[in-house]
Amino acid sequence: MRSLQTETNSLLNSYQQQRQKMRQQQAKELAAFVIFLQAEAQDHLDQLAAQRPIRTSEIQQMLKLDRIHRQSSIETLFQELAIFRSELRQYRQNLSQLVWGETIQADELLANSTVEIVSDSSIAETIVEAELQVAIEPPESPVVEMAKPTIEPAKPVASEPIVIAPMEDPWAEIGQPTRALLQTEERIYDYLAKQQGARLTEIETLGLTRFQIVDALRSLTQKGLVWQRDRLYFAKD
Repeated sequence: MRSLQTETNSLLNSYQQQRQKMRQQQAKELAAFVIFLQAEAQDHLDQLAAQRPIRTSEIQQMLKLDRIHRQSSIETLFQELAIFRSELRQYRQNLSQLVWGETIQADELLANSTVEIVSDSSIAETIVEAELQVAIEPPESPVVEMAKPTIEPAKPVASEPIVIAPMEDPWAEIGQPTRALLQTEERIYDYLAKQQGARLTEIETLGLTRFQIVDALRSLTQKGLVWQRDRLYFAKD
């Protein structure tokens, strides 16, 4: 029994010594790993610090190129605008000459109207002066003096027999299109009354065009003779 206790104590002491050795070894390894991480982080920060001026220069160069491109685009747009205004001015002159029969000197009136493009290395500034608008007024119509009529003494006129014109046909005042419309309305109304409702496609079987049918239905609806529901047309009794 005593020998077993002695062996157990010796084993516990040996395990405790091994744990202490392992603890010391792991502490050394952990300290070395922390130092390695600090060195790696410092190297990465140094690389970023070294690349920052280069990256800053690249970004500035990119912004400068973009500014130059924008400046070129703005200049191109204003040149196109100047060309468009010149063409518009010429069109206005031609139109004025065509309408009023005379040429208005718009170029002289628009001598102060210019489009200037000022370029700068840092920023593109564009200055557009206000264009003078020329109002085209119609030429004044000449005043025509009316001559005073001369009154001559009336001469006796021989009386002529009065001819009574024959009475005209009352249907003559109604034009042919109106009479045709009435006939079309009558045909459609009779068809709707017989069928007790029909669609446009069914009414077309009468040999009428879609325009004639729509025109006649509109007239019949306004007169209160036809009413519509769900694309069907019905004749009122």
